Amino acid sequence: MREGTRDIAAAAAALDTLVENHRVFLRYLERHVGSREAAEDILQDAFAKVLARPEQAPEDEGVVPWFYRALRNAAVDRFRRQGTAERALEAFARELETHG
Repeated sequence: MREGTRDIAAAAAALDTLVENHRVFLRYLERHVGSREAAEDILQDAFAKVLARPEQAPEDEGVVPWFYRALRNAAVDRFRRQGTAERALEAFARELETHG
């Protein structure tokens, strides 16, 4: 088998494994973020990133633990962005109160 063909086959196998575990990943995220909607958003974004760069996924059975780390990092990033947005809105509200 040619190198490129093997890479494509390995990436496809990794994606298949991730898709097979979709429900498990979603439950994991729901427990950690407390919202089905947020969990679905995070999972969809994580899948999109894998589809955009499938070569980054491990070829062996390590793909599932690797994806859990990606999901954890995505959830943490979401909470950070959310916290930053909330702080910015609070600062804006204070500014309006003092200058309003």
